[in-house]
Amino acid sequence: MLSRFPHALATLERAAKLLPNSAEVTLTRAFLYRRFGRWQEAYDQFERATELNPQDPTGYYSAADIARGLCWDEADRVRARLIKRFPRMTRGARLEEAISLRWRGEVDAGNKLMETLNLNERSEEFVPLFYRSFWKRDYRECRRLLAEAAKYPDLERDRWEKELKLAFVTKTPGPKQAALEAEKQLEERLRHSAIRDGGN
Repeated sequence: MLSRFPHALATLERAAKLLPNSAEVTLTRAFLYRRFGRWQEAYDQFERATELNPQDPTGYYSAADIARGLCWDEADRVRARLIKRFPRMTRGARLEEAISLRWRGEVDAGNKLMETLNLNERSEEFVPLFYRSFWKRDYRECRRLLAEAAKYPDLERDRWEKELKLAFVTKTPGPKQAALEAEKQLEERLRHSAIRDGGN
């Protein structure tokens, strides 16, 4: 696959010269760069795509994802642009931005943004955000998400399931003990939930 990269890139470079203002060609180059780990070039092309076609959220999402994954300062800026331009399409980005604001000390702004998400939206977006960080082994971000989830009773079951998963893979002291404790608390909560549902 790597041997085909130069040929594919050369083809796209020629296309870019012929169609310098094509958002489609620019995005394709960005995805190719990203596929082969050339993060800066990928980020630059995604940014360029947002200029060529501001109505397409793809470039915003992808640029923000690269910046966040590499802990670049640009992550917050790109995410803010994404939310401003596509307020109805960015539940995950809004949840992520709200958490980021609160961790940066802008608690009121974070709380205000969090209020734009209803209970179902928080639940639906928490799990994919967690797994995105989990599979990238960004366990610090996983911990941040879990700490935020602890503030919301509607996320309790999801949170304890993810606590259990995280305890088994992180190298914190006593991971097995932490996992067993998480499992015990999860079982207790599920048992109470079953009793409550049965009573209804």
